[in-house]
Amino acid sequence: MNPRLSILLAASMMASGCSLLAPNYERPLLPIAEQWPADINSSADGREISQWPWQQVILEPRLQAAISLALENNRDARIAALQVTRARAVYGVGRSQLFPSIDVSGTSTNSRISSSSSGFSGIYRQQQVGVGISNFELDVFGRLSNLSDSAREQYLSTSDAQRSISLSLISEVANAWLTLAADAEQLTLAERTQQARQEAFDIITERDKAGVGSRLDITAAASSLQVAIASAAELRALVAQDQNALSLLLGTQLPTELAPTQLPSQATIDALPAGIPAEVLVARPDVMSAEHVLKARYADIGAARAAFFPSISLTASTGSASTELSGLFDGGTRVWSFAPQIRIPLFTAGRNLANLRISQADRDIAVAQYEKTVQTAFREVADALATLSTRDEQREARRAIAKANDERLSLTQARYDAGLDNYLSLLDAQREAFSSAQDRIRAELAHQAAIITLYKALGGGTAVPPPTQTPAPTDDAPRP
Repeated sequence: MNPRLSILLAASMMASGCSLLAPNYERPLLPIAEQWPADINSSADGREISQWPWQQVILEPRLQAAISLALENNRDARIAALQVTRARAVYGVGRSQLFPSIDVSGTSTNSRISSSSSGFSGIYRQQQVGVGISNFELDVFGRLSNLSDSAREQYLSTSDAQRSISLSLISEVANAWLTLAADAEQLTLAERTQQARQEAFDIITERDKAGVGSRLDITAAASSLQVAIASAAELRALVAQDQNALSLLLGTQLPTELAPTQLPSQATIDALPAGIPAEVLVARPDVMSAEHVLKARYADIGAARAAFFPSISLTASTGSASTELSGLFDGGTRVWSFAPQIRIPLFTAGRNLANLRISQADRDIAVAQYEKTVQTAFREVADALATLSTRDEQREARRAIAKANDERLSLTQARYDAGLDNYLSLLDAQREAFSSAQDRIRAELAHQAAIITLYKALGGGTAVPPPTQTPAPTDDAPRP
């Protein structure tokens, strides 16, 4: 056969080996409905949600700074980044096997020959230098190509997992910071209430000493004062716990200038897109990570199938050999060797078939895991939409209730000061105003937390960019 034709045929087999043996990848049908059971009002394009940077959703500058601090210092984020670095290196190792390893070697041999074995005695010297390849496997049936593809998909999966961790971290930091802000505002409210009730208790006590008060008013004032003291103490503990939880997420202490004292009125945008199609879930980092794992399992099947076919490896070298170092590169000193080797599996006691079945089972497991990931994502979005659809209404209602109770308290206070109402009526108005103010803060927190939860559920953009499909080789990695 023509040597050039042989080379072209071998190259064609190597290039097509992967596609011949690996099954064609098809994304599983999404096992979910096409739309959500609930939605929200907005005019934005829901298909672009995965491209939104988190700074476009979270508007509070101090919270943005805290999130940036967490992305730099959080240990889980750091571990995820290192895992991506490791997966990239593993892919580089697998990809390097597609190329021959070329080595330069040099030897100097000095030996004494016995006269009893050769008929003469003396010292034999030989100098040799050469370049060659050792045990290079020709990827005729795509085994190495499929293993490289599998490693690449694992790398991409790890990278998407890092993006998922970063997105979760952004959500957790935002919720922790907002919780701290809400509890700090409630603590301020409780401390003001405690101070006001202390002043009221002192006034009522003095009036009782003057003989114009009542024992019932004193006991009621004392009870309400102790309730305020207990509430303030409980909130101090909550604020301290919130600070500890946030510091853990940040990976460092929360700087004083970033600590909130009250809940911002608009730490986040008010709404996210409506009419979001279900297929937007395929852009979620965790769903993309699961799909890359599935693609890797397809490639593993191709590698397992290739084990049934012969493997061809090549060892070759060329160079110069001489008895004298000075004559190493003279004419007539050239040496070479060429040693192809073929291995044909005849009997493996079922090992190759078992490995193929393992890879096929792994593929089926990956399909189920991908479908479960999609279903979980669908439920998270549906729950977030259902929650957010009522949060705005609840927030407006709590604001109205708090405003009404504040007005009631002002009127009752005026009537009490004028002697038209008793202290118990005033105390009841104070309790209602305090309770409704707390409920308003909680409703504000719940609304902003629901925005963040929905953004996370939709797989919103993170600070970590998605990787390219094929990472650029490092300086010492082979290039095609």
